[in-house]
Amino acid sequence: MNRVRPVTFVNTAGEKLFGMFHEPAQARTDVGIVLLSPGVKSRVAPHRLYNRLAERLVRCGFRVLRFDFAGLGDSEGTIQERLLADLYRTIQLGRYTDDTLKAVEWMRTEGGVDRVVLAGLCGGGISGLVAARHSEHVAGLFSIGLPVILDGATVDKVATMPVKQLRSVRRKYLNKLFDPASWMRVVTLQSDFRLALRSILASRGLRRRATSPALMVTGDNGNPEFAPALMDMLARHRPVLMVFSGADRLYWEYCEKFADHNTPLLARHADLFAVHVIERANHVLTFHEWQEAFFQHCERWLALHFPVGAAQRSKAGQVVSA
Repeated sequence: MNRVRPVTFVNTAGEKLFGMFHEPAQARTDVGIVLLSPGVKSRVAPHRLYNRLAERLVRCGFRVLRFDFAGLGDSEGTIQERLLADLYRTIQLGRYTDDTLKAVEWMRTEGGVDRVVLAGLCGGGISGLVAARHSEHVAGLFSIGLPVILDGATVDKVATMPVKQLRSVRRKYLNKLFDPASWMRVVTLQSDFRLALRSILASRGLRRRATSPALMVTGDNGNPEFAPALMDMLARHRPVLMVFSGADRLYWEYCEKFADHNTPLLARHADLFAVHVIERANHVLTFHEWQEAFFQHCERWLALHFPVGAAQRSKAGQVVSA
């Protein structure tokens, strides 16, 4: 019978972190999975995404831990940032690296697994990617809507907006040409004229693909932690799955500010690095069919890179060779 129980562990700052541990009746010991809280959301995630994901992973035999970062949900700690954008920036730069590493440690000492796959939505994904550089026990990572950019109160969102998002904005403005209420906003100076002008002048073509000498995120708001962390994962032969929602600006930013500039290098790691898109889905996978598509991507990826019995066969081979 599958079990779900509350657990606690302490981070380096002495703050008690609260989580839920899912354990199948016949659990694997070679690898477990840690779900990392997205943004300011708790271990449940929007629309109970993590609860449902944990149930699916348990069916595949994985032990799963989902927990609240310090200052979120039921965990101890406080958040000092007054603006969400500034908090998001600290998360994107590795704010919860220590909490993540403590979760990995707990899974190995108390959760009964040798290695851990990190996973998460948005901020949870980038938290896992950044933290993975600091642990030899991270076996891989899968994410949904992982950001490659930095937020912040000082970031000019209009100036850094990707071309595809500008096109989407332009279509919305064109659809409002015969809307009296929209013209009233123009007359009363309530419209964002700078955004409207940028959307109208947006390039007809996307940025030309570049051949950069090293992985990088372009633009003033590119996250300097993302590319080195991803390259470290691939260099250590740790598989990475990045799932994006087709209607999410984070996918456009990933393409225009990272993938399009690093195509040759990413192609060299096609056996380890995979990207999938759930068409028309929004950032938090509101509808059941979008969640189901994500679950299926994850299950196929896990079956490919972490098949049942692979660790036991490997250990057996080592014993024979010795």
